[in-house]
Order: sequence, then C-alpha cells, then structure tokens
Amino acid sequence: MADIVTLTLNPSIDTSTSVDRVAPIYKLRCGAPHRDPGGGGINVARVAIRFGADVEALCAGVTGELLRRLIDRAGIPNRIIQVSDETRESFTMFENATEHEYRFVLPGPQLHEEEWASMPRRAWRPRK
Repeated sequence: MADIVTLTLNPSIDTSTSVDRVAPIYKLRCGAPHRDPGGGGINVARVAIRFGADVEALCAGVTGELLRRLIDRAGIPNRIIQVSDETRESFTMFENATEHEYRFVLPGPQLHEEEWASMPRRAWRPRK
C-alpha cells in the first residue's frame, strides 16, 4: 500500500486552450487543447509524486477511459471506482491579447448510495 492515498470523489478532466481575443457571438478559433486529470486529490497526488512520495490516487469516475489515460500519463498510480454518471469537466480559456484567463467548471455527478458503499472503508467513511 502507498504511503499517501488521495481520495477524489469528484475528479475532473481539465481542458485548456487559448484564443487571440474573446468576443461574443463569433466562433472563437482555439489553439490545440491540452488535457490534464484534475480534482483536489489528483492534484495533490501529482505534486506529492514530484517530491518523490509513494502515492496512490483513489477516485470515482467514468467518461470512457479518458480520465484513466490522463492519470496514467501523469504517472499517478491509481484505482478508479466506476460510477454511473459522467466525470465532470472544466475548461480554461487563455486570451492572448489581454493575458486574462477564463475558467469554466461544470458540475460533477451525485454519487448514489451503492457507489458510496463501494468506497474502500479505510479511504472514506461517510458522514451520518
């Protein structure tokens, strides 16, 4: 078992890109997208690994295999507990002209009682 185990019940797929200028109505032609696994525990695991810690990220997610591929690519050992709803996504747009960053965070899934129950008891104890 890893020295540090993080638990992310609401992970995300974080997509970022850039445009020259943000403007209403017009189609905004974006630069190439960059995707990262996200969510509090996953972000903590990524930083802990940079410091040489033995880490495992435990998270709930679905969205095909994209979340798993992103976590694997980030080099984070993991266990993903499948849930019935889609993994949330966030979208960050960097405006080159002003150097402003716009962050859009979509809501995550609501876990069902049986999904809570499937969490390893050591990692999570639901509040009563």
